[in-house]
Amino acid sequence: MANLDFNGQRVRLTRVFRGLTQSEVAAEVAASPALISQLESGGRDPSTELLEALSHVLGVEPAFFAERTEDEFKEDECNFRRRRTTPERLQKRLLAHGTLLGLVIRHLEKKLELPRYAGPESRAETTEEIERAAETCRETWSLGLDSPVSGLGRLLERSGVVLSRLKLESEDIDPFSRFGMVSVVEVDTVKGGSQAIFDMAHELGHGVMHRGIRTGNPQTEEQADRFATAFLLPRTAFRREFWAGGRLDWTYLLELKRRWGASVATIVRRAYELDVVDAATYRRARKHMYAQGWAHGEPDEPEVEKPALLEAALSALHQKTGAGVREIAAALNWKPTTFESVTGVDAEVLASVKPEVFSLGAYRERRHGTGG
Repeated sequence: MANLDFNGQRVRLTRVFRGLTQSEVAAEVAASPALISQLESGGRDPSTELLEALSHVLGVEPAFFAERTEDEFKEDECNFRRRRTTPERLQKRLLAHGTLLGLVIRHLEKKLELPRYAGPESRAETTEEIERAAETCRETWSLGLDSPVSGLGRLLERSGVVLSRLKLESEDIDPFSRFGMVSVVEVDTVKGGSQAIFDMAHELGHGVMHRGIRTGNPQTEEQADRFATAFLLPRTAFRREFWAGGRLDWTYLLELKRRWGASVATIVRRAYELDVVDAATYRRARKHMYAQGWAHGEPDEPEVEKPALLEAALSALHQKTGAGVREIAAALNWKPTTFESVTGVDAEVLASVKPEVFSLGAYRERRHGTGG
């Protein structure tokens, strides 16, 4: 192992993913923080003993540090909901998770035909441009402009977006996305179903409108919010269905929520955006919802969609080659526990996943049949 080519960037990658500082890693491997810094920057190579200690602490095999990382997630190409207020440490951890998840996807792509991102690109800044971008996206995916989106999570996955959920001990993660060689949307399945749906539509807005543009500022976030409401609640159908009599009918608004999957708060906001209700009515509605405690959870929440594509791909690979979690982890030079942390899939779950949960064959048929 003494002549092993060493890539210190991968020490930083796995250290950041695990939420460790250089000092914490140094303490675990009986080295100085300065030495860990030198290793990460490429200024020093580790001894065989130190390399094995780092591998143990960071959950990988020594050979992992001899490889290049072809597609590292960079801050300026990723979308953070609250870039200015999200701690830098958490942003870096999300980027590291995305990079590692990308390694899994690229490994699977060598064995399976996975969906490629098939979303349209529409630069949009004005309100009308954003509305049209959302309508174009619906038309591209043959959704029409008169019906609710059924199963947005599955729709995104069939369109080549990997949904993922990084489980952290105590941190509330706002959605995060990156559209590129590997397209990932980090979702929070702890929130209510309508919020999760809105979050996915918001990140889709970034993917459609903002590829190559740095996001996280108020302007791009407002644009993605407007895209989300326009995508979930198309303006012509919404105006037709929204009841706007002398007062808001909350029973009917909940019926609209059950039909369209959007929260009542989003429905009311959409009505205000489209001038279906005036500012005074909108303010009264917000006050009513706050008094009902709906800011902390609305009634009649739709079921939260769990990520399914990754589990289905792993299951398909298992059926095709017999490779399970341990074999795939070994191919990546990871410990099995690291594979489980990155993907959220463990060996027992993988063994129990049924192909019909998400059929890669059905995806291929859909893609080749529609040209989407």
